[in-house]
Amino acid sequence: NFIHKFQKIFKDFPDAVLKKSIEVSILFLKRRIYNISIAELKIIKTLGSWIGRITIGLDKPLFIKHISVSHFLLKAYDRGVISFTLPFFNSLMFFMFKSNVSLPQTPWLNSIFSLIIELSRLIFTKIFLKLDLKIFFRRFPT
Repeated sequence: NFIHKFQKIFKDFPDAVLKKSIEVSILFLKRRIYNISIAELKIIKTLGSWIGRITIGLDKPLFIKHISVSHFLLKAYDRGVISFTLPFFNSLMFFMFKSNVSLPQTPWLNSIFSLIIELSRLIFTKIFLKLDLKIFFRRFPT
């Protein structure tokens, strides 16, 4: 009985971490703060990494009901907060290159890649974002 109780807790743990990570990430991404500290940037990258590791990294799909990548990127660009939204999604998408679920040929990923390419053409002043994008696309298998 005791072992069964802990098995259930450990079985549900990744889903609980995923749910809480998405909630906190959405709160971060919806903020109207335009200056973000390095510590906050590290937190948002870590949250993206956790979400990617728990979903895409474990060959589970990342559903739009969890988080809409293209929606958040477009909204972030419109609000002028792309500087911390793009690194979040870069961390989140890192695991797709090792996944069997998120193959690079899917229409979902193609649309996100097209959007990211368009955003990279529009971002002139943020050199570190251009570097982040170059690192992201270097990981992409050709």
